[in-house]
Amino acid sequence: MTRSTPSPGLQAFLGDSLAVYLAAIARFVDWSTVGEDHAAPYLASGAQRQPAIFATWHSCLLSMRRALPAPADSVILVSKSRDSGISGHAARKLGFTTIEGSTAKRRADGTIQQKGGSEALRAAIHALKSGKSVILNPDGPRGPAQQLTNGLALLAAVSGAPIIAFASAVRPSLTLSSWDQMQAPLFFGKGQLVYAPPIWVARAQDLDQITETLRITLDRCLIAARKAK
Repeated sequence: MTRSTPSPGLQAFLGDSLAVYLAAIARFVDWSTVGEDHAAPYLASGAQRQPAIFATWHSCLLSMRRALPAPADSVILVSKSRDSGISGHAARKLGFTTIEGSTAKRRADGTIQQKGGSEALRAAIHALKSGKSVILNPDGPRGPAQQLTNGLALLAAVSGAPIIAFASAVRPSLTLSSWDQMQAPLFFGKGQLVYAPPIWVARAQDLDQITETLRITLDRCLIAARKAK
């Protein structure tokens, strides 16, 4: 049995509520950061800021706000799924611009897989070329958890922007019974942000090999964030 799509009014209400929660977690958690120097040039404001692709697993969605560039300096890639209508509304409520679609996948013959991916890819490249960073969850919106296609590497290769892999976690948190075992942080806890060094992708590189490197890097960031005391 498939779930029905919430009405626009209900989506707006849930999105507003999610935005309030995300902003509160960013503010009312005691955060510490590992690898801040890796992300500093891409989190800076003004002329010193450089555009990048910020990527983290979908399970970090509820705790990642504190790790992100300023809304005026970035866009968030959201899918066209039922649940992403709510998260997209929340992102816009927080001041972010959103791009609907998913990172396209390059097939073995070099063509780009469709289903909105190519349009989103073009929009993301345009944003990066315009100086804005792009934020995405490469295993969203439905998984499988902590797996990704070569679309993220493709975006980096075509745009020339580096990938900043990161993870966020808060103790205590509730683990939800979702496909990705998403963690819902509780207020006034201890939060940990972990940034990996920038990953640059050349057009001539093997995208599948880079994708495996990205998967390992994202996993290591998540493990480090969740192990922090």
